[in-house]
Amino acid sequence: MRTCSPPTSDTFPWRRTLPNVPNPAPVELLLITMAQRDVGRACLVQPMPYAWDNRYLLNAIARYPERFVGIGLVDGTAADAPDQLGALMAHPGMRGVRFNVFDGDYPWF
Repeated sequence: MRTCSPPTSDTFPWRRTLPNVPNPAPVELLLITMAQRDVGRACLVQPMPYAWDNRYLLNAIARYPERFVGIGLVDGTAADAPDQLGALMAHPGMRGVRFNVFDGDYPWF
């Protein structure tokens, strides 16, 4: 049973702070495309316009756990980065994490 409600642009605002950021697309559009191509499951990777706010990713995985797993994004320069990593990976369906190593120092890594 899905307990999460569908996201809205108010719930998960799409940041256009990077060049060439496409329009956001709902996960349901991906499900349609997957069905057209006979793809049963997919791994969602946290998009950069959401930065370290993984709520949309976690919402999509929670709504469609039989279809999606995820790769999140953690701010490796934050003092609590190890805690962020642990909290993110505790969510069902999370399979990994990525870091943007070009943007800072990662002494804990």
